[in-house]
Amino acid sequence: GVIRAYDAAGNTLNIGAKEFVYNDANRMSQVKQGGVATMNYAYNGRGEQVRKHLGTSNTYTLYDEAGHWLGDYDSAGNALQQALWMDDLPVGLVANNNQLHYLQPDHLGTPRTVIEVARNVPVWTWDLKGEAFGNTAPDQNPDGDAHTFVFDMRFPGQRSDAASGLNYNYFRDYDAGSGRYVESDPMGMIAGVETYSYASSTPFGLIDPFGMSGTCPASPSYAPGLWNDGRYVQGTNNCYSYAADRPENPADQLPRPFPSKPQPGEWSGRPFESLTCSSIIRAAIRDGMTKSDKNGNCPSCTHKVYLVIAPEVDYHWYRQDQNGMWSHKPGWSPATNLDASGNTIADPGAADRNYGPKGPNYSKKCGVLCASNR
Repeated sequence: GVIRAYDAAGNTLNIGAKEFVYNDANRMSQVKQGGVATMNYAYNGRGEQVRKHLGTSNTYTLYDEAGHWLGDYDSAGNALQQALWMDDLPVGLVANNNQLHYLQPDHLGTPRTVIEVARNVPVWTWDLKGEAFGNTAPDQNPDGDAHTFVFDMRFPGQRSDAASGLNYNYFRDYDAGSGRYVESDPMGMIAGVETYSYASSTPFGLIDPFGMSGTCPASPSYAPGLWNDGRYVQGTNNCYSYAADRPENPADQLPRPFPSKPQPGEWSGRPFESLTCSSIIRAAIRDGMTKSDKNGNCPSCTHKVYLVIAPEVDYHWYRQDQNGMWSHKPGWSPATNLDASGNTIADPGAADRNYGPKGPNYSKKCGVLCASNR
């Protein structure tokens, strides 16, 4: 293996030929190779890395109030790259002479594709099926045009740094090669006994945007305005994508043609075979949902969803939101937290699910499943 050394505070002093220097706050301040500095780093009072410099070369970085990376700028204040966010999801990038690009994040908020809007082609991809701890290089030229597109975002809160070979992760630096941080957790043992591990060694389900402790994405909140645009988002999604909190299509794309909507099993490539509880549950599990325990409880990092069926007619899903109440999105209709009688849904099993005489009667209860938070 690669030889590593540590100081008394637990900071990694070297990985192979690369040497790391730390300031009094145990933040990486310099990278050396062969005893010669290859990059220097400076931080603001919030602990954010705001400057990378070597000789006369400077790169300045800005963040928003939530700690999201907003952009990099040169010494003259010219923007090099700037990010656009929707809550905690990176959705856009301005780069290469102010060209707009779309970002497509995965379920955790990790960017997986950069699309150049002008040509509508991907110019950067990071394979979701790559190494679990991020030790897979992105494809910087998927369109094969001989132009390399450099984009440094990695797991939520991380940005790749070529000089150190690490990912800057707000309060720490992450080594994708080992799946561990090079500094001990600043929270100490409160964060757990493995003070160097990334997201409790669960990179496929947890995130650590501040480099302090692994956290789950929050359970969905009841925010009907995000779904009820009356056009693309509302017309593209249904009860299944709503329950999974997995909205399809950004607002600039056309909705699916009627009557097509996201179906259980579609995301895995194996849709359900029959309109029965068992068939639909198997398909949902293929899509990534899991069964609840015998008491109907779900594990951390997931939220409850509830399946009902109108025999030989239709299925329907509900989801439990952060406030403990339930909501749903019936087909093309708006998302709502009301049942067929107009009452707030505290328990989908006890709610009025009879939309007759013009609509289905979802009389058969299939029970609770668990959907990953996103």
